Amino acid sequence: MLQREEFNYASIGIPYQERFLTREQKYILLQDWPSNSNCEKCGKSSADVIDRFRNTNLVLPAYKYPWIVALIRDDQVICSGTIISQKFILTAAECVFRPGGAIEQKCQLLIPPQECYHTPGELSIKLQGEITLGKTITIKRIKPHLLFNYAKKMNNIALIELEQPLECSPTTSPICLPLKAQELKLGYNLSIAGWGTHAEFDYNDEFYTLREGEMVKVETSNCNNPEVPKIFHKQYVCAFGKKQSACQGDIGGSAFTRSGKSYYAVGIVSHGNEPKFRPLQPITFTNVNHFAAWIRLFVRQLPQPWSN
Repeated sequence: MLQREEFNYASIGIPYQERFLTREQKYILLQDWPSNSNCEKCGKSSADVIDRFRNTNLVLPAYKYPWIVALIRDDQVICSGTIISQKFILTAAECVFRPGGAIEQKCQLLIPPQECYHTPGELSIKLQGEITLGKTITIKRIKPHLLFNYAKKMNNIALIELEQPLECSPTTSPICLPLKAQELKLGYNLSIAGWGTHAEFDYNDEFYTLREGEMVKVETSNCNNPEVPKIFHKQYVCAFGKKQSACQGDIGGSAFTRSGKSYYAVGIVSHGNEPKFRPLQPITFTNVNHFAAWIRLFVRQLPQPWSN
C-alpha cells in the first residue's frame, strides 16, 4: 500500500523528466559514489555527486538525504528516523511510546515501565526508494532513554537496533554525529526533511513523499516549556522557518547541517504535533550533541566523516 505510484506530480508543476535521475545520471552516481557498503563513512549526500536536485520542498530524488528513514506501524508512517550506523536508527522516544501511554498513570512515572513502549514486532523501518518508500527492515531492539518524560518531552531520544546490518549505498547511508566543537550557533541555518503533510500539498495518506525545509536556530527560550526546569534546557535546540516547519510525520527525524565534506545531525524533531505546518511557530528539537555520550554507550561502531 505504501508504494502506490499513481501520484500526479504534474499537478504541482514538476515536469515528468525532473521526477527521476536519468539513466546517465544514475550511472554517474553509482560510479562516483565511494565504496561504503559497510557504512564506515557518514554524512555524504547524493547531491554531492549529482548536482541535479530541484529547489522545492519536495526532495527529488528522495535519496538526496540517504540517512532519512520512515518508522512504520500498521502500514502507516508514524515518524521519521535517521541512520547513524550500520545497525542503528536515531529517533524520538515519543515515536516508540504507545499511544495510550500518554494517559496511563504508570507511564508518567520517572522511569516508565517497558510496557509503555512498542515492542520491536509492532514497528518496522522503511528505507528510501527512488521516489517514495522502499525496502522494509525488521527491528531487533528498541532503546528509549530511561528517563523519557512524555508530557514534558524531556530526554526525548531513542535508538532502534536493526535485525540485520544495512548495506550502504547512494540511497542508504548514515549521517554523522556532531563533535562538541560543532555546536550550532544562533542564527545558523539547519535543514529538516521528513514524511509529514504540508498545508499546500495535501496528499493522499497512502502515498508518502519526502519533503525538506530550511530553519534558523534561535534562543532556546523561544521554545521553552514552562514545566521544564531551566537546568534541562540544554537538551533542546529551538529553530523556526518562515516558509517551513515540522509536522506529525516529521517527528523523530533529524535537523542537520553541513560542515566540510559531511552532514551532521543537530537535532531530533521533538515537538511537532500539528497535523499541518505552522510556519512562524518555533519548533523544539532534542539536542543530539547533548546526548552524544548516551548514544555512544550503545552504538560502539560509529562511522567517520568523509575526508574527500
